[in-house]
This record gives sequence, C-alpha cells and structure tokens, in this order.
Amino acid sequence: MNRQEFYKELDQNNSILIVFVTGNNCAPCERAKPIVHEKMKKVTYKLIQLDRDKDTDIYAALRSKKQLKGVPTLLAYQAGNYTLNADLSVSGANPSAIEEFFDQLELL
Repeated sequence: MNRQEFYKELDQNNSILIVFVTGNNCAPCERAKPIVHEKMKKVTYKLIQLDRDKDTDIYAALRSKKQLKGVPTLLAYQAGNYTLNADLSVSGANPSAIEEFFDQLELL
C-alpha cells in the first residue's frame, strides 16, 4: 500500500480504521498477530495490515509523522480523520497493552 492508497482508505472510512504495522522476521509481531486477529473478530472495524518491508512509502510517511515507535504498532483512525496522525496507538506485543487499545476504541 502506498500513501495515496492509504489516504483513500481514510477518505472511505465511516467508522474506525485499524492499521496494524508489522515486519518480516519480527518476533514481537508474530506474538501480537494472534492477539490482534482474535480481538478483530469481536469488532466491526476494518483492519489494514502494513508490512514495513513491503509498504515502504506509507511506513516512511507514518514514521516521519512520529506515528511509529517500531513494530508491531496498532493505529486507530476515526471517521473524518484524513491525516496520518492516528487518534489512538499502541506499540509492542504486550497483551495487556493491546487489550487496552481495543478497550479504548469504544471511547473514540
């Protein structure tokens, strides 16, 4: 996914868009994936998964806006947010932090 495709997703978002940024050979990413996918089964939000090694354009743009501290990272964008600045984010594979991220989505 490139920057323009990402902006198109933001433009078409009418709820909450979850962006899950991972990378190849990333052990924390592999630990976070099943947690994220299980949580996504319980919500109706759209999930976009980005790979820092393949989606370099949007990855660089998000890093330049200080939205990524590393991988894995979860970003949440509310409807009407057309910027790269997420409304909510969490980095790392800590299960309780990921759980809290999904709990906080209900408050957006």
